[in-house]
Amino acid sequence: MLGVLLGVGLTSFVNWKLKSKEAHLRILEKIFDKRLQAHEEVLEISRLLRTTVSTKSADEGDNVITYPVIISSREEFDQFIRRFYELVNYNTHWLDIEVFRELNFIQDYIANVDILLKESNDDSFKEVALIIKSDIIDLAASLEEITMTFFDKDIYAIKIKTKKQHHKYKRTQTIKRLHSTELFKNWSEIEEKAEHNRADGRRS
Repeated sequence: MLGVLLGVGLTSFVNWKLKSKEAHLRILEKIFDKRLQAHEEVLEISRLLRTTVSTKSADEGDNVITYPVIISSREEFDQFIRRFYELVNYNTHWLDIEVFRELNFIQDYIANVDILLKESNDDSFKEVALIIKSDIIDLAASLEEITMTFFDKDIYAIKIKTKKQHHKYKRTQTIKRLHSTELFKNWSEIEEKAEHNRADGRRS
């Protein structure tokens, strides 16, 4: 009788463990799906940053001159900002902290572009887009590289980080990186061009 009870108890315990493991795996799969979708949507931001439009002219090497679509006009820029915040805010809980930090740096960069181009016409946007094209390409490449590391992870290693780590790069690191961009190197020139175009707009 005791043997039967022990056998039943052992079977029940094994079944409970199996069900617990299955339940844990289902939860893990749901977390993985959420995180996978979040990081795929971050790659959409990278794609938007990379997309360019032609000036219909060529440089000395006969290469077509292009500039980022997101800074081709006020309308395009505002649309990108809305899409950027939408994707980031919706997915923030599921992103790796490294990806989240890079997104925050891009946000800082875009905010500075917005400051310079406040109340500017579309001509200013196109001029600035040509100057900072390499910055936008670098941001897209960096974001893509950091995001792709997520896809190298094993499903069983996927966990939700609580973001207890700081969500931004160190201030000194952010400032140093911003100052190395074409935006900041050419800040005075861009500011002057934008103000000149604003003045022309007021006179017309």
